[in-house]
Amino acid sequence: MLIFAIDTAGPPCSTCIFDTASNDIIAEMNDDIGRGHAEYLMPQIKACLEKTQIGLKEVDLFIAAVGPGSFTGIRVGVSAARGFALALKKEARGVTTLDALATDFAAHATSPFAVAVKAGRDMVYAQTFDESAQAQSQPQLLKASDAACEFSGRVETIVGNGGPLLVEESDCFGKAFASQATGRIATIARLGVLSDRTASPLYIRQADARPQTGFAVARALKSERQVP
Repeated sequence: MLIFAIDTAGPPCSTCIFDTASNDIIAEMNDDIGRGHAEYLMPQIKACLEKTQIGLKEVDLFIAAVGPGSFTGIRVGVSAARGFALALKKEARGVTTLDALATDFAAHATSPFAVAVKAGRDMVYAQTFDESAQAQSQPQLLKASDAACEFSGRVETIVGNGGPLLVEESDCFGKAFASQATGRIATIARLGVLSDRTASPLYIRQADARPQTGFAVARALKSERQVP
């Protein structure tokens, strides 16, 4: 089975093709672009496919990193995966960035740990895992100080780019590992094979933009309109 994975939930724009038969990544691209995923993703997908003799029609399953992370970035990656799946009558699944980070770290874990990713405004997206990367809590949006208080005594290690924020708040944690906001694209592809999550965004926090209220002009009823 051929898997096409997309991750635009953080600063990188990443894609890969994973072959489950050989358990191998046969094409991969990772570019740390910060912003502009909407403009960058499609050319990268084309370039990733051109590394192989594989076309999108041959892909069996599409995987997207569903967050938490950049609100706009998540929408870009999820929309692409779902759009391809719909057009080609295939399936699209999701993998969280926190699960991917936890899985990447699990090979080094000897005890439960927490994953913390920067969410801006001195806040983090956080979740706890056991040493085999099995989730022990639900993803949360917390102030760094509150996360440090909540995880103190429960875990010693923090993984993810929000880790240093928690270490600054408490001396109960050891070294913070991994500076990334998301896991490796190869990990996302492999997790996607067994994922039961749909390719739907995991935002946790609402978008900063809000619809304006109080400025809408009442629309006239059809019967009240004058036909010229």
